[in-house]
Amino acid sequence: MDIIFESGVDVDTLRWIVILILPGLLLLPLCRLATRWSRKRSSSNSQDESFRIQKAPNKAKAEEVDWILPFQKLDNLPKGEYPRSANGDEISVKILPHESVYGTMHLSLSSYYSRVYRLQQCTTADIDTLKVALSRALGLYPVIAGRCRPGMGRRNCSVVLPVDCLITGEEETSSVCSKTLGSESDVEAIKYGVPFRVYHLEDENATDKCPLDKPLTPMDTATYTVYEDPQQVMNGKAPICTICLYLFPDKSATLSITVSHAVMDGVSIANFEQVWAEESRKLFEMDPPEGEAKQDPTAWVPHHQPLAHVPPVNRDAIPGPFTKMEDYRAAQMEFFGKVVDDGPTLDGTIFQQCLGWLLIEFLLPFLRFFDDLIYLWGWHPDQRRNAVSISARKIKDLKQQLAPPKESGDWIASQDTIVAMLVQKLVEHLQDTGRYRKKKLRVVLFRDARPYVGIMPNHTYGLGVLNWPITIDNPADKSASELAVIIRKGLLDMHNDKKALRFWRLTTTVFEKRHWAFLPFVHKGLEAEDECDGRIMINNSMFPLPNFGGDMGQALSLTTQAGPSIMLPQADGGCRLFIEKELEHVLTEAKLQEAFGE
Repeated sequence: MDIIFESGVDVDTLRWIVILILPGLLLLPLCRLATRWSRKRSSSNSQDESFRIQKAPNKAKAEEVDWILPFQKLDNLPKGEYPRSANGDEISVKILPHESVYGTMHLSLSSYYSRVYRLQQCTTADIDTLKVALSRALGLYPVIAGRCRPGMGRRNCSVVLPVDCLITGEEETSSVCSKTLGSESDVEAIKYGVPFRVYHLEDENATDKCPLDKPLTPMDTATYTVYEDPQQVMNGKAPICTICLYLFPDKSATLSITVSHAVMDGVSIANFEQVWAEESRKLFEMDPPEGEAKQDPTAWVPHHQPLAHVPPVNRDAIPGPFTKMEDYRAAQMEFFGKVVDDGPTLDGTIFQQCLGWLLIEFLLPFLRFFDDLIYLWGWHPDQRRNAVSISARKIKDLKQQLAPPKESGDWIASQDTIVAMLVQKLVEHLQDTGRYRKKKLRVVLFRDARPYVGIMPNHTYGLGVLNWPITIDNPADKSASELAVIIRKGLLDMHNDKKALRFWRLTTTVFEKRHWAFLPFVHKGLEAEDECDGRIMINNSMFPLPNFGGDMGQALSLTTQAGPSIMLPQADGGCRLFIEKELEHVLTEAKLQEAFGE
């Protein structure tokens, strides 16, 4: 008779766990070393030993690195948002546990989130303007120039920036701020600020490889980005944000903005980009200072013009996990129709806690190793996603075609029309392959969580997103217009009776307390694999392309590593749609052109 522990696990089960896990634990140090090796260090042209990727252009002059610090008077920083340390020499922001989740994931899952823009022109003078404008924009988002500081345990991490790293006065023009930590025998220098790297491409065919008249691809994200190791960022040994500018022989450029997802998500970084672009446009409208003065951000704008305040937010008041198991079960029943994760308490049994530890400390590092390896070498499926450009005119025409009758009182948005057309194409494939049996489809839409949890729109936040599930019954029997209306009503349902807030708390409960439940939460809950014939997940990043002013003007195109399927803005007001790798054989480029082509 097997011995049964209180957790319900017998000895044989534990024996198999040990047999399967132990060899992997022994190989884990080798995997970590291999990960470091796979991210080739460019020690010959990198001043701070940052990781470079294998697929980066190799015909480039040695990089120029300037560390940009935030220009901000300390009095302008709201104390509610940036609390001071006891002796007043640091400002800090606490990273909440659910924020840190994406900071430790794979590069392909945006743990170090990159957005790459194509610029029609960027001269040496433009670079100076971008740097000064960046310094001023950082004044509204100073923590991006800080470093993470791990606390006691994984759940206690914050972003710290010494007060004297703020450019606050007429005499401070230095763009480097570093501190030494540790004892005399173990001193470690920490460099604060945002590294602004500039590469001069010498390949005359560089523009042909990245033409101005064609949109950027997901592969370009890895090519024109300098990635830091996400783990090193969370440990405070690498910068939270990096800027990378590649200058082409024809004076065009690519500009990448890369930030740890534990500190900023898509909404945060889009707001930051708009502030940066606005400050850049202001500088183009002014007469530049003479000589060395142009290196001082205080010389560009009079001191009596204070920067706007970042609205204070009490981060401790942001809703977190449920505190009662019955509320957690009720939320699962409400959104999934069943309980996909259960237990006597929210903290789980000893076995569940051990399983969660193995997933985070053992399985995740292995997955991260292999995923990052193929991503950095340019072999990742996400880097070859099917894509289609949808013009603003096409979106307008589709919206008119799919508009519900006025007497119904219903209405639809542009995103609803695009998703409805994708659903139709997915259903057609399911029918053609004989997989349309359950006659249900699950659509998961990524939505900004800020309006529902009390966070300001421009608040620096790492994971302000809701993966909102919508189930469509009998989709084959519905027109595209009816599908669009169902999608719109499903999104409006978020506002009813604080549903979005309860779903938020359901998600954070899994992220913060029940790590072992993440896979059931996704596959049995969000995607409803057992109940639906298929699913599609859509991430919406339809923010305006930034306009930096001058000859740089508005960015021509944008790409990112974010997913799964994602809509990005185009310069004409339309969007560029990338399809997740799981649907690459379903929503092919031919089918996308059939649905959205002119």
